[in-house]
Amino acid sequence: MTGSKFVAVGFGLAVAAIPALGNAAVVDGSELKGRFLLGGLSDVLADAAPSGFTATSSSSYFNFSGETVDIDPGVVDFTNSFAPLLTASNPGNSWGPFAYDIGTIAVNWISDLEFQLIFDLDETVNLGDVPGFPAAFGGSEVDLTSAPAGLNSEISINNIEFEHADEEITSVIQIGGPRLPSTIYFFNESNCPLAIATTCPTVFVDYSSLTGIDLSNTTLTYRLTTNYSAVPLPASAWMLLSGAGMLGAARFRARRKAA
Repeated sequence: MTGSKFVAVGFGLAVAAIPALGNAAVVDGSELKGRFLLGGLSDVLADAAPSGFTATSSSSYFNFSGETVDIDPGVVDFTNSFAPLLTASNPGNSWGPFAYDIGTIAVNWISDLEFQLIFDLDETVNLGDVPGFPAAFGGSEVDLTSAPAGLNSEISINNIEFEHADEEITSVIQIGGPRLPSTIYFFNESNCPLAIATTCPTVFVDYSSLTGIDLSNTTLTYRLTTNYSAVPLPASAWMLLSGAGMLGAARFRARRKAA
């Protein structure tokens, strides 16, 4: 066997050790579904209310559907105005509830297996601007550029459609944006809890605290892997490849000298 053939054989062995690349992907153009919740808003509003009054929020969540996945970083797939129902009260009186738009929340698939959650709420929630609230609320504000303690959030991306019928999520990690106290869950059709049986495959992120985050300008990016994702090349394969190449080159030089 010549040195060149040895190198070729060694290279072939190394390549054989490389796992075949998968083509894991969310279906471009599939329907985007999910749910967003901003929790703790009532407590934050109550703290900002003027003396003798209180303010509360209800319906601090929305479901979204009807939009489609567009795997293009420059095209935001879904943007929704966040308009919780706010109520003001004092002993003996109540005003509301009134829907009050405080900005937008967006979800965006930026690649086959990566999505973003985009907070674009108003920098300040001025309770005096809520239509129907008493004038006493003028100057009562909540700063969302540094979220006050007590706010939390949940986001779920539901009914994810993959390229393969038997494709399942195997992991979800955060790859961009500030690190928040959070827990990530994911469920496939094979292990979907009965309570959410109609929403799988699904990814669910629970943020236990948003304290200090700029809710007017924050993007959180997540990456999925599935059973069709490419497996990273083992270090042993690279060692085999480089070792075979060096051994083959040494033999080739030895043969040239002998000749």
